[in-house]
Amino acid sequence: MTDTLNVLIVDDTVTYRSILSNIVSNIPDAAVAATASNGKIALAKLEHQKVDIVLLDIEMPEMDGLETLSILNKNHPDIGVVMVSGLNKSSADITIKALELGAMEFIPKPDGINVEDSKNELQLKLTQVFRHFRSKRFAKPTATKSLVTPAPVLSAATSYRPVASPPSTPPTAKTPPGHFDILVIGVSTGGPNALSEVLPMLPGDLNIPVLLVQHMPPIFTESLASSLNRKSRLNVKEAAHHDLVLPNNVYIAPGGKHMEIFKAGDDVRILIHEGPPENSCRPAVDVLFRSISPVYGKNVLSLIMTGMGSDGALGVKSLKQTGCYSLVQSEKTCVVYGMPKAVEELRLADESVDLPLLAQRITQLVRKGRGL
Repeated sequence: MTDTLNVLIVDDTVTYRSILSNIVSNIPDAAVAATASNGKIALAKLEHQKVDIVLLDIEMPEMDGLETLSILNKNHPDIGVVMVSGLNKSSADITIKALELGAMEFIPKPDGINVEDSKNELQLKLTQVFRHFRSKRFAKPTATKSLVTPAPVLSAATSYRPVASPPSTPPTAKTPPGHFDILVIGVSTGGPNALSEVLPMLPGDLNIPVLLVQHMPPIFTESLASSLNRKSRLNVKEAAHHDLVLPNNVYIAPGGKHMEIFKAGDDVRILIHEGPPENSCRPAVDVLFRSISPVYGKNVLSLIMTGMGSDGALGVKSLKQTGCYSLVQSEKTCVVYGMPKAVEELRLADESVDLPLLAQRITQLVRKGRGL
């Protein structure tokens, strides 16, 4: 018998409560447990109702989405929260805060241009989120073979797990290059929270540029960049067309557009464009990663973090042709172990690192290459 996810829908408008109720009812193995018009009512219903996931509106009277999320995190940490956000700057800023506080994902409200298409997109995205949440919530212990070796006994400064290659697989580069000229990152579901644990912990004198693709629509990446910039010693910005790629800067691909790099004389610059989506994504990690090797050769450090799907795996494969060093976020610290898993399944990961140790490990690798 399949386990059913019980969903609580929280929105101050009857229209959206109805839209979301209809969508959830059409998703296999999901059911609407209850609805509420604000956070205060929702929290009261949780005392008497079994709920696995909350679809939570941002702006509501009496108790808004952020306040409700904070209480949910404290009193109901096992309940997954998906933010339901309007497509405007104010909602985007609040949504980023919610994601950094630990909300699983967000879904944009229909924009009114093509409501049926928007509803179909909502249903597809919620179906994916529910599937991954269910796989964690109802997972049964199994004796499956791990793709990583058991953690060796190491000092706290070097606590990471090298990934094992089976004898029949050509080994990937286990020894990092002499030095790194760039760090490239791909991330999706769970990304804002994960990035807020990594980027602010990197030193301001990392002395290499960082290029980052986070799957998000327009407006939201600007809010994400602003939020991360306030917390970080590196300069974090949403990338713009023809930006000069400089050390100690983090460039986030703008939502809805691809980001690549190219050589312009002695400079490296950013190319922003609206090419076709790849892996159903724009921006796509694969698009960025393919553009890296022609400019930086083997001196590349790649990192694939939490996210649904496989975007980034083929990009890492292209980087490996010239010899990059590949990190992935560990399964146990991912919200969704999709993108890192895809890299590991292709035997392309050199290390699997727990989220709290990623910034430390990146800094260690980069500084070791500079003899520090």
